[in-house]
Amino acid sequence: MSSLGFDRRSRALHGPLQSGLLVRVHASAQAASFLTQTLVSAFGRGVQIHRGEGLLWRLEIWLPESSWTPRVARRLDAVCEGLAPYFSDPQPPSVEIQPHVHHGSVPKGEKRFFRTFRATENMMILPWGEKPSAEKSRQNLVMEIGKARGTGLHPTTRSCLRLLEAHLTSHGPSLALDVGTGTGILALAAASMGVPRVFAIDVDSHSVNVARRNVRHNRLTG
Repeated sequence: MSSLGFDRRSRALHGPLQSGLLVRVHASAQAASFLTQTLVSAFGRGVQIHRGEGLLWRLEIWLPESSWTPRVARRLDAVCEGLAPYFSDPQPPSVEIQPHVHHGSVPKGEKRFFRTFRATENMMILPWGEKPSAEKSRQNLVMEIGKARGTGLHPTTRSCLRLLEAHLTSHGPSLALDVGTGTGILALAAASMGVPRVFAIDVDSHSVNVARRNVRHNRLTG
């Protein structure tokens, strides 16, 4: 594929321009869980995660043209084909590639994409320090990340949050357990949705400390 041209005036306005490719993968939440790791390990770059049409998710990663080799293409196709028999609802994973000029530096990890977003119909997730939404009809869950896992961006986490919300509106359990809590996002969501006692555990001491801070940030202590 030939290199893309660009306007030098645009570089001055938006920062350095880099011509390359946008690799876009459409998949269900379960398939996206596997494919996100494949994309990160194959390219070592940040993956942007978007809600797609219906029950699909859209994973996007920007690459220099030189990084897209026949070997990489075969690897991604093989993963999609391997997942298809098991995760084909509502459709098997598919790959779309298009030329794309990127402005500025390219993010290198999930946390770089962590901005305020709507995780469920009634819950907003905010990075620690950002101003809460003015919409009183929605809950705000503040998250500090550190080196722990669990921004809420990943399709599986967002799907769990939606399942929690749907379940807790019709059932009122007195106890919840979150194993491998990471940042504590699912435990905090359960507590904020009304579960009176929530246990969150993790083998990583850093994650435990981050989760404890997030409990305090959201005033859910006790």
